[in-house]
Amino acid sequence: MANASILQVLFDEIPPDYDRKQELKAFDDTKEGVRGLEEAGVTKIPRMFYTPPDGIDIRILNLSDDDEAFKIPVIDLGGINMGNNFARRKIVIDEVRHAAETWGFFQIVNHGIPLNMIDGIHERVRRFSEEPKEERSKFYTRDLTKKVVYNCNFDLFRAPSANWRDTLSFMIAPDSVTLEELPPAFRDVAMEYLKHIMNLGIELSELLSEALGLDRNHLKEIGCLEGLFLAFHYYPPCPQPELTLGASKHADDAFFTILLQDQIGGLQVLHQSQWIDIPPVRGGLVINVGDLLQAIWSECLLDVKVMWSSLSHCRSISVRICATAVAVHCTLFLVIALSWDLRRTSPTTTIAASAAALLLAALRLEIIAAASSGSERVSWNSMIAGYAFQGKFVDAFDLYRNMCSDCCNPDLSTMVSLLSSCVRPEALLHGNLIHSHAIQSGFDSDVTLTNTLISFYSKLGDIDSARFLFNGMNERTRVSWTALIGGYAEKGDVDEGFALFRAMEATGEKPDAVTLVAVLSVCGQAGTLELGRWIHEYATSNGLGKNVIVCNALLDMYSKCGSMSEACEVFLSISERTIVTWTTMITGYALNGEFKLALDVFSQMVVLGLRPNHLTFLAVLQACAHAGFVEKGWTLFRTMTEVYKISPIL
Repeated sequence: MANASILQVLFDEIPPDYDRKQELKAFDDTKEGVRGLEEAGVTKIPRMFYTPPDGIDIRILNLSDDDEAFKIPVIDLGGINMGNNFARRKIVIDEVRHAAETWGFFQIVNHGIPLNMIDGIHERVRRFSEEPKEERSKFYTRDLTKKVVYNCNFDLFRAPSANWRDTLSFMIAPDSVTLEELPPAFRDVAMEYLKHIMNLGIELSELLSEALGLDRNHLKEIGCLEGLFLAFHYYPPCPQPELTLGASKHADDAFFTILLQDQIGGLQVLHQSQWIDIPPVRGGLVINVGDLLQAIWSECLLDVKVMWSSLSHCRSISVRICATAVAVHCTLFLVIALSWDLRRTSPTTTIAASAAALLLAALRLEIIAAASSGSERVSWNSMIAGYAFQGKFVDAFDLYRNMCSDCCNPDLSTMVSLLSSCVRPEALLHGNLIHSHAIQSGFDSDVTLTNTLISFYSKLGDIDSARFLFNGMNERTRVSWTALIGGYAEKGDVDEGFALFRAMEATGEKPDAVTLVAVLSVCGQAGTLELGRWIHEYATSNGLGKNVIVCNALLDMYSKCGSMSEACEVFLSISERTIVTWTTMITGYALNGEFKLALDVFSQMVVLGLRPNHLTFLAVLQACAHAGFVEKGWTLFRTMTEVYKISPIL
């Protein structure tokens, strides 16, 4: 792109009286952005936009039609939701999986957003950006909590160099911008466009979920679509494009990002250590696997680094839609919710750690600790929660000791995370020590901690200690009751478990789906079919009969009680069957000696395009073993290892 020696001279010759902060502030105070510099007719860009040599002296690979290894994957989404076209959907899912694993990004066409809508949005961005500065400045702000934000570089005062672009962004979810809050240039098309974006976001989350071998709704259910925002980038012509970039090289810190570039282009991505230009596809969208999605399934997906060149001869426009992590903490791991409101400095640390991307979290820990005083406890807790999520109590306690030696006092969140990591019998002593520390620190009266202790003692078989804590509570929540019922389920004590369920009802505390799952587990463990049927009726009369989690628990209960006919009725009643649903049904048939039916259900699942996981294969291989289907078992084993790339584990 640029000559490195010229760039280096420019950086070496910084005037001694140069005050970068003053230049940044003076520029920002104009509220005109880069568009204001264009209007002023500048012929030399301000020094604040100079990109360091190592960031701009990058060779872009010029591709020819013969460069098969560097052809950008283009996936046609047409027809994937037409009727029962499962074969077509499976082909697309396989293409998405391959692109995400080998590239980390891909382009999509026939995605459902009309071409005239895409052109219309580009026109609205241009129209807004070229409005008089008095109109644009009404939306200019550095307050990122506002629903509509217009400025030049979100990180203007933190980044080593500013990028040659202005950005208008607004929230889609969880708290969507209203029509009245939008700039007038967007009001005639915004709501329809937002509807298309939401539908596409759902479709992509489903495809990525299935590509990862998960239930179609998995990413949506863990909150991947609860934070959606739109960013419209405007790149004016640059008088010195060799000195700056429209967007510096970066990886997107989101679950996934949808990029729409105009026909001018400018987008480059890093692939196999080569920067490759992404030529615009008319009406096409670029999908980028973000840091958070890559972190959760780091063994499967590649994330990708992108940048945007600045151009001297023309302006360009891009649209960026990000699926972020507003509410993942509520569904991934209970402990994470406790630390979320302490500070907003490390949400991505929390999510990455809880998703087992501990290396990524450790990196963010160092960054946050260096950049934000007083936030160290939040970052320590995020790392501890990450190890807890994996059940690595030894590693979690090592961090806990380091935290204490660093003069950072553990808090309630620390205690809950540590207790949650103690899931194996050998962790009982560690849990007892944390219980003692919690009492000394005055946390023993906290309801959340007590609930965690009840769950801890129940899982490790000490139901008496769990009951003692439960009986001593002044205030019991639904979680308290459910945790203890789960403890009796672990023990197989159906009488105490059901008595506790009835006592919970008597207090006016309404059981939820998780409570019913715990009670059904008690019934399944003890083989009490009549009681299980009563719980089934209770779930139906209380509006939980169609809840997929409850239905899966009913399948398990009926299977363990030997009533496969009733299990089959439940299975057929489930409108959206998850991988857990299919696996439970396969396990049920195998458990009851109906091995051929178990294999038939497995075959039907594969035909429908669902991706079996290791538990599914465990169930079907056990069915083959018990039935003596040796050849079929070997075929399935090879399918597991060679087709689905699932390694056998002990």
